[in-house]
Amino acid sequence: MAITVSQSASAPDRVVSRESGLEIFRILMMVLVIGHHMITHGGDYWSVDMPSWHSVVRDAMLMGGKVGVGGYVLISGYFLCTSQTFHWIKVVRLIVQTSTVSIVTAVVFLLAFPETRTPRTFVEAAFPLLTLVWWFATVYIGLYLVSPFLNTLIRQMSRRDHRRLVVIGLVLCSVLPTVVNNNIFTNNLLWFVFLYFLAAYVRLYPGRVWDHAWVWAAVAVVSYLAPVGLVEYLSINPLPEYWGTIFHVSLMDYNSLFTLGASFGAFLVFLRWKIGSYPVVNLIASTTFGIYLIHEHPLMRTYIWSRLAPAEHFGEGSQFFWYAPLCVATVFLACMVLDLARQWLIEKPIFALVARVSRDRASREPAERGV
Repeated sequence: MAITVSQSASAPDRVVSRESGLEIFRILMMVLVIGHHMITHGGDYWSVDMPSWHSVVRDAMLMGGKVGVGGYVLISGYFLCTSQTFHWIKVVRLIVQTSTVSIVTAVVFLLAFPETRTPRTFVEAAFPLLTLVWWFATVYIGLYLVSPFLNTLIRQMSRRDHRRLVVIGLVLCSVLPTVVNNNIFTNNLLWFVFLYFLAAYVRLYPGRVWDHAWVWAAVAVVSYLAPVGLVEYLSINPLPEYWGTIFHVSLMDYNSLFTLGASFGAFLVFLRWKIGSYPVVNLIASTTFGIYLIHEHPLMRTYIWSRLAPAEHFGEGSQFFWYAPLCVATVFLACMVLDLARQWLIEKPIFALVARVSRDRASREPAERGV
């Protein structure tokens, strides 16, 4: 297993030639995540007097965020599983990105809102990954750190063993938790590892089963809507308290069988959507992780969803159907612009300097050895 340091290009330069089908999928997953956060952080939506058709959309937005997480990890597993080298520079880039967003956001809010000056704010600004400011970012970096070992295992496994591993992981990490709402066999990192192996199986063993886009589109739609309908049905015809709690939680959890079906089905649809490379689309997609970091920072999310777009703004009437998409689109576009500025003003200069220093050091080594 080779581990090397790579002076790879900055984010804007890396994405311009990539096939845009999966990049559109990446953008869509971030839109779903923002919609999910609008519901979870926008106030007590369950105390707002919503018509029944509003609550259906609310639950669909909740489901969307869970699907978005699965889709992101599937993309990562698909691209990383064939890597022969480990690039420490990518880990450094992720740490620099999270640290930059954390520190800049904290400084802006400390200056604009003095009431945010608490010891916790300073600790989280300095150590965002260790303090779980963004749980997804922390777990994702953990997945990347173990990816070389996962790839070694994948290369040494036969197709039959790989398929068995996926089936066992499916049962332990998704089927059982969906049925009994018990994650004794899994946690966030293990779930990401399972999705990694699943995406790797699709990448390494292509076949006609993956090519039926309409079938997988149907799987995605049914898997997405079924738990939403079941939750709505249970709200009208509740089960006994114990079973009602289990089904409300497990049906739309991150590792629910329904969530997996929706994210995996959609992933295969977009994987087969060969539209060529569109630099603008790919550039927008390069900002999606930054969009997540910016809008989901604790200080920023409180400001967005409690001050700018609280739940009570659209609890009644038809405004729900234009207000929610408007909020999601505005957050996406604003954070996209901020992340593009971060890429060009901070990330690109930093890593250009790192690359130049590395080249200078490499050029001096032969002379110092007397070559």
